[in-house]
Amino acid sequence: MSKMIKTTDTEMKIDTSSILVVEIGDLSFEVDGRFPWINVYAIGGEHKEFVTEIDEDDMPIFVEHDELKRFCLNWYFNNVEIVESSKE
Repeated sequence: MSKMIKTTDTEMKIDTSSILVVEIGDLSFEVDGRFPWINVYAIGGEHKEFVTEIDEDDMPIFVEHDELKRFCLNWYFNNVEIVESSKE
């Protein structure tokens, strides 16, 4: 039987992590505990599309949803423009 993934790595190091998620409108802000940046995705229905990565020099390390929510709300209001929907 053919396997989906082939590797020569015989070491099985297993790590775990937690991801904090804050959704504002149709944007999802996700910070993985292993990394200092926030990935921003456009979400809708069953789709999730990468938009940008927030990686600022003076970013805090997020350990709680409330501090991530506050940071993301500030980023949202500074970077998102609300426009009328296009008429087709």
